[in-house]
Amino acid sequence: MGKSIILYFLFMSLILSCEEPVDLTKLGKYEEKIVVHSALDNLSPAEISVTYSVDAYKAKNPGLMDQALIKFYENGAERTLFFDSNSQTYFTSIIPKPGSSYSIIVEKVGFKTASASGKMPSLLDNKNVSLIPEGGKDQSGQLSDLLKIAWNDNGSEKNYYKVNFFYYSQLAQQFVPFDFAITDPSLKAYDSKKTIDGGFLFSDRLFNGKNKELTVVPPFGLVLANTTYKYLIELRNISEEYYKYQTTLQDYRDFIDFDQNPYAGGLVIYNNISNGLGIFAGTVLESDTLY
Repeated sequence: MGKSIILYFLFMSLILSCEEPVDLTKLGKYEEKIVVHSALDNLSPAEISVTYSVDAYKAKNPGLMDQALIKFYENGAERTLFFDSNSQTYFTSIIPKPGSSYSIIVEKVGFKTASASGKMPSLLDNKNVSLIPEGGKDQSGQLSDLLKIAWNDNGSEKNYYKVNFFYYSQLAQQFVPFDFAITDPSLKAYDSKKTIDGGFLFSDRLFNGKNKELTVVPPFGLVLANTTYKYLIELRNISEEYYKYQTTLQDYRDFIDFDQNPYAGGLVIYNNISNGLGIFAGTVLESDTLY
C-alpha cells in the first residue's frame, strides 16, 4: 500500500474520531428570537408565518408565537391581518402588487422587536413564449419539441429570476418537471442554482439590460398522447433577498448529510429579519400554458 494511501486513511481516522460531547456549561445563554417567514407573490393574498427560535441543545421545541402584535404595511399604509387557525398563519385580503413596497413589524413581550421591509419586483417587459414541434434534439439525440421564453431585462437595476419548465402528465393529471440539457450560460453560471422543485435560480449578470431568451428541449415522447395541455413555463422576477434566501437554502439541502460530506463547513441560510430570523421577500410570477 502506497504512503499516500496510508496517510489518507490516517487522516480520515483522525477526522472521524474527533467527535466529542458538547459541554453545555461553556455555551453562552441563547437568546430566543422572533422568526418571520413570508414569500409575497402577485397571485395570492399575503401570508405570514410567525414563530420563534429555541436553543438547539434544549428539549423545548419552537412553535407558534401567540399574543404577538403584528403590523403589516403596503406603501406605508397599515393593512388588516387575519389569523387562519388551520394553516397557523396570518394573512391579508390584499394581493401584493408588482413594484409596491411592503414592511412588517412583530412585537412580543420578552423578545426584541423584529422587522423587515422590501419592494416587490416589477412585471417582466415584453415577455413571450413559443413551442416549436420537433424544433430541437433531446439529450438522446431524438427530435423533440423546442420551448422558448424571452423577455427584456431591466438594465437600470440588478435582477434575479427563477424559471421552471413542466410537462403535463395525463396519468398524474398534473404538471411535472422534466430533465433537459443545460446549455444556457446563465443556467450554467457559478451563481445559478438548481432547486428542489426542478427550477433554476439565476441573475442577469451575463445579460444585464438585454433581451434574454431561454430554450430547452424536453425528452421525446412526453406529451405525444396529450389531448389538452402540453407544457407549462413559469418565470419569476424575484427580489435579491429571495434569491439569496433560496440559494443558501438549497446549499443547506445539498450539504445537510454530513456522512456524505465530511469536509462540508457550516452553512448559514440568508436572513433579512432585523432582530429576528427568517425571510420577508417578494416574487412576481408569470406563467404560460402551451398546447
